[in-house]
Amino acid sequence: ISGIYHPGDALANLSQAEGPGKAYSSAELFAILNQGFHDYQGDIEQGQLIYQAALCATCHRMRGEGGNIGPDLTQLHSRFGGYEMVIAIFSPHDQISDQYANTRFDLNDGSQVTGKLISETDEQYLVQPNPYDATQITRLAKVDVQTTARSPFSPMPPGLLNRLNESEIRD
Repeated sequence: ISGIYHPGDALANLSQAEGPGKAYSSAELFAILNQGFHDYQGDIEQGQLIYQAALCATCHRMRGEGGNIGPDLTQLHSRFGGYEMVIAIFSPHDQISDQYANTRFDLNDGSQVTGKLISETDEQYLVQPNPYDATQITRLAKVDVQTTARSPFSPMPPGLLNRLNESEIRD
């Protein structure tokens, strides 16, 4: 149907990784990073394609393009080196900004709800459990919530480098 937005369209049109990738261990990743990575200038055009292929652009903006689920990465290079950036992608749960952290709600019935806390009143919490669908909001009555805590898991999924070969990780 023409003119209707389909959420999968943006993903279908992204660049694809050349690969083959694999489930990198931290030791393998450190070996890749230590093989001339600090002196490597990279290929800007290839890096832009890899940024899309690794799905970064679905959640992060760069130069005004991309998603807005995670932080804008336009000036990231002024705060972090390439080595730190790759480590953050490899292990996103290590450091989670308060601005992007999810909240875990433990309910009286033993279940849990985790998501972004949108708002809170005296009676309820409004939670967005799915960062890709802002229309999906869960209302939790405070009387049904036993405890709340910051989630130890980043909304950014681990394993995003696993689609990439070693050269693509460097780019």
